[in-house]
Amino acid sequence: MGQRKQIVILVFIFFTSLVLITRISKDSQIAGKGENNSAHAQGGGYHIYLPLVMKIVSTTSHYWVISSPDFNPYSLGQADAQEHQPVIQSGNRIIFLVSLGQPCQTGGDYGSYSYDQQNVCHTTGEFLTHIENFLDGYCTKMHSLRPGASGQNCGYRYNPTAAPVIFAFGPNNCGSLYCDPNNTPNTVTYANGQAWGALVENVTGFVVSRGYSYQIFVAGAMDIEGSWNTYANTRAWLNGLLNTAPYKPFYNYGTCDCPDTYNPYGLFHHDWNYSRTFEVSFSIGFLGDVIPEIYHTNGVDATRWQGVSKWAVNNGFGRAVFNQLLTEYGACTQT
Repeated sequence: MGQRKQIVILVFIFFTSLVLITRISKDSQIAGKGENNSAHAQGGGYHIYLPLVMKIVSTTSHYWVISSPDFNPYSLGQADAQEHQPVIQSGNRIIFLVSLGQPCQTGGDYGSYSYDQQNVCHTTGEFLTHIENFLDGYCTKMHSLRPGASGQNCGYRYNPTAAPVIFAFGPNNCGSLYCDPNNTPNTVTYANGQAWGALVENVTGFVVSRGYSYQIFVAGAMDIEGSWNTYANTRAWLNGLLNTAPYKPFYNYGTCDCPDTYNPYGLFHHDWNYSRTFEVSFSIGFLGDVIPEIYHTNGVDATRWQGVSKWAVNNGFGRAVFNQLLTEYGACTQT
């Protein structure tokens, strides 16, 4: 019986190796024919540059409309906990993303405009209150579904090694009228980024003090779109955020406003290029990552990110890896 099991294992290993060898050979043949799934690097040899999409982490996103009379962050938190609990129990992780609009400044305070009232600037102090209420609702519900141990106030700890819920929030990089960086004033600034970094730290302190940190990990985020602002302004905001919250993850939940097909000399918006798009998507801060928006149904989002991945391979960074994606339900139902 033991010998038969060994033979089966050896046969499995042989055929697995054969498949891999065949696949590598096939990729090399395709590359040699100039197909667009690999890039020739200096020094010889072919390297696959197509982005790698990992097992997708469950991603939930909200656009908070704070001025709405129906806006109730505590109730929103409870509803999301009811939906997330089975996902967490199954051993999966969740990225919970709150998009908070266009950055703004009112007096000496910073924040972002409401989505439905572009003349109402909500400060980071307001957002702190709303986020605290949301997380209280979320964790109260999680705890009612299955209580945690002593000191664990956000439900049962299904994952003993890492917090399964990443709570990320932030504005977009539209900093002026009509998202035209030539218009003034520009609100995507270093000081504005500092205010959002302070908010990230304050939310982290709240999560720890409430006994939620084993379940929730706090991160900063921004909807970065090349057509909305310059790299210089966007990078200044990021520097302010990262210098204030240096050990927190950052997520770019924006678009790749690059040429539709790979072209390092193609037309980019403002002062953007592949290098800068890669930088703000994969190498920002303590743990930089991207949640690419997939809003088109014609495949153009994929080919644009392919270009970033090919640039990364050609410049020694390796191909892009996507751990999560952001889609609109309406776009999904059309594909």
